[in-house]
Amino acid sequence: MVKSHLKSLSVDMDLGYNTFKEIARSSTHTILAACGLEHRKGEVYEVQPPVCLHGEGLANGLSSLMKGCCPSCFDSFVKDVVRTIMDIRVPQWLGFRNF
Repeated sequence: MVKSHLKSLSVDMDLGYNTFKEIARSSTHTILAACGLEHRKGEVYEVQPPVCLHGEGLANGLSSLMKGCCPSCFDSFVKDVVRTIMDIRVPQWLGFRNF
């Protein structure tokens, strides 16, 4: 899920292999930390927790990786984490499209 969002968000950029891996790794560990799972503390960034207004869906049998968060909201949270870490790790001038 992280790689998919990272590829989508960086389609017009040349991040390079190492930068791509660093962003993916930090995103993954940040998400693991937010879920209360084992993670590398040095890879975690401070992010806003997801807000899910679909609690009734969870009661109807939908499952998610994050307690109290439906799959759709979790997916949006993952995308936001990847975007946030990209904004931190990639200098602004690298984010411009090459025309």
